[in-house]
Amino acid sequence: MKLRISASLLSVLALLVVSGMLRSDLRGAASGPTPRLTAITQITHDGYRKANLLSDDSHLYVTELPASSRVIAQLTLPIVDRSVLISPFSSLQALDVSPDHSKLLVSSTSRGSGESELWTLPVSMEIR
Repeated sequence: MKLRISASLLSVLALLVVSGMLRSDLRGAASGPTPRLTAITQITHDGYRKANLLSDDSHLYVTELPASSRVIAQLTLPIVDRSVLISPFSSLQALDVSPDHSKLLVSSTSRGSGESELWTLPVSMEIR
């Protein structure tokens, strides 16, 4: 009986030690230099509400909500140049960027229907 308790106790202690080592390794990996905020730059000045911010490393795509519809604006970085993507839809929102950065996954909502449809929209389309 004493031997079983000792073996069980040893197993529990070994698990606690290994668990503590793993926790300390995970903390150590995340304990690199603390990020610091060095600057803030306002990139839009149009007064429209924004939603669904997406990025493909050189552009930001944001759904803008003017009074009557939704449009997708493309902001070119690092110099902010804003343009609106032309689309056949009166109201849409950006959901995702394709892996090759050539298309956006968008959702179009028909007024009154309440149903959303998913579409891909090429980002190389003319912009206005």
